[in-house]
Amino acid sequence: MGKGDIEYPAGQNVAVVEGQILPMGPKALSPAEIVNQIKDAVSLPYMGRDADKIGMTLIEAAIYSAAQKAADGDLDALEKILNRLMGKPMQTVVTAQGSLKEFLEGIAQSENKPVEGIDPLDD
Repeated sequence: MGKGDIEYPAGQNVAVVEGQILPMGPKALSPAEIVNQIKDAVSLPYMGRDADKIGMTLIEAAIYSAAQKAADGDLDALEKILNRLMGKPMQTVVTAQGSLKEFLEGIAQSENKPVEGIDPLDD
């Protein structure tokens, strides 16, 4: 074995690098095995110092924290929670031709609103 070569002895979950044995995790996990490991990790008990989260799992504590942030006015946290619960809002793409004034007049007509008084330069 030359310098810089890495050897992986079969069935030992170790690597041998320049004569030094290094532990390795299992190789080539399937997607189902990865999902199971994530589920196992997030179901561990919360061990932090926040009394409100004692007795929760890690995922429950994380969701609780996100909900608290949203309730305290964190709009990013609120958006993420709502997107998970309700799905992201549908976006409508409008292709406009002509001037801005013509576009606004078209919208007003489609909504049966009077066209008079539309000035796209007014704030």
